[in-house]
Amino acid sequence: MMNDTQQFWCFLITGEIDDKTGVFLSCYSAGSSLGDALGKAFLAIDSEGVRNTKLIEATMLDPDNFEIPSKAQKISESTFLNPPHYFDLNYNDPENNDYVFCPPTGVVLDGAEKDFSSELIQEQFVAFDINEDGVYELQMVVDQTRLIEIFFNCIKNLESIDSFGMLISSLWTDKSEVFWKSTMLDNKEKIINFLQNHPHETTENGFVNLNIFSSITQTQLILCDHKKIKLYTKSEDVFRKFIGTIIGYGFKQTMEFYDIEYGYHHWHYRPANSLEYDVFAEILRANKFDVYYR
Repeated sequence: MMNDTQQFWCFLITGEIDDKTGVFLSCYSAGSSLGDALGKAFLAIDSEGVRNTKLIEATMLDPDNFEIPSKAQKISESTFLNPPHYFDLNYNDPENNDYVFCPPTGVVLDGAEKDFSSELIQEQFVAFDINEDGVYELQMVVDQTRLIEIFFNCIKNLESIDSFGMLISSLWTDKSEVFWKSTMLDNKEKIINFLQNHPHETTENGFVNLNIFSSITQTQLILCDHKKIKLYTKSEDVFRKFIGTIIGYGFKQTMEFYDIEYGYHHWHYRPANSLEYDVFAEILRANKFDVYYR
């Protein structure tokens, strides 16, 4: 099942059997990385008839000190599945006591180490009034189910856009942190189209921060590598309108703000079907991005 270069993971995954029945699955999978092992697990689980799979937690295991339980069934060359737990699909209603927050693709809670209960993480936002630098700040947590939809709507609600950039972690480049910036993708439609054409390398990539900037209102909209949406602006009007917009999407304001970035051990990853960094870098160059090394 494994060789010396592979990692061994335990995943907690949720999915659907039919329109009424959901399922929690605990499985073990091996791969060259978290994303690779997860991709193999998703393929194996899909072959078992489970659809709409989402990752909830991931734990790295030591293969020399862990034995796969005898109750786990081998469902592929690299994946073993524990007996499933079924439930009614209304669990995904945040008003339901069985609601489980599904982290957006690219970042995931560690199943073994937590300072706080994962049940504290909810779809909500925190807003900070103007600081000493004249900047208003807002951060929001969005479930995997609608993160991309909400982020694109936030882009559409900006009055104007001057530039689009991506800060890429050294964990993907295997070298240094890199910032790519494009002034050619200078409107909402172009940026959204680019992100829709390359989701596995951008919005679903846990090693990438997406930055959208408007000089007119001194506003920066970010989808960070922890998959939180952040707004920084010097315009009170932009700030107030943004709050009204996301309240209209059903988000509640809070000062008890919990998210994966702080207080939770977690993992970053990119999807198994994402491009290697060097290949994606060529796509960025072809789209007239300029590169800045840090």
